[in-house]
This record gives sequence, structure tokens and C-alpha cells, in this order.
Amino acid sequence: MSTEPRARCGRCGRDLEPGELKFILRLSITADFDGYLRESDTGGLDAEALLRQMADRSSTEMEDEVSMERAFLLCPDCRSAVLADPLGTGGEDSSPGWVT
Repeated sequence: MSTEPRARCGRCGRDLEPGELKFILRLSITADFDGYLRESDTGGLDAEALLRQMADRSSTEMEDEVSMERAFLLCPDCRSAVLADPLGTGGEDSSPGWVT
């Protein structure tokens, strides 16, 4: 009996057998800064106040607000489902949101 942890699909939770076809989904979310800051984005704080506010937060916490990467293991069925509807819109055309 193997003591190795079993692979599991991150979407449906199905156990994946050793040697079974599986896929890695890499998700990268990055802030899209257009160079414009609205006053509401800063909460009306000046630069010194914003720096004081940032000092109370960890670097990881601040980095995650700008860019985050994750990886998920998928079974073949879930791979197909994610490719068919990557944003979970229920199959509606999501092409206006695509960025090249």
C-alpha cells in the first residue's frame, strides 16, 4: 500500500490514479494599470498617509493585490469544461473580455 498522497482534481475533487491523464491549469492574475488614479482609489489620503497605511501590511499581502499566480490539477473532463467556459459565465460569449 502506497503512502504517497493521491492526486485529486482541483475542480471536481475526483481522485486521479497514478499514470492517468491530468492537466495543470496555471492561473495568473495581474492588475491592469492604465496610468490613471482616481481619488476614490486612494481614499482621499495623501502620499505620506498611504505609506503609513502600507507599513502595517505584509509585502506578500500587497504583492497579491497586484499580481497572483496559482496552479490547479484538472482531470480531462474538467479541463474540457474550463476550456469551454473559462470565466464561468454559463456558456455566454465572453469574447468582449478577452485580452490579447
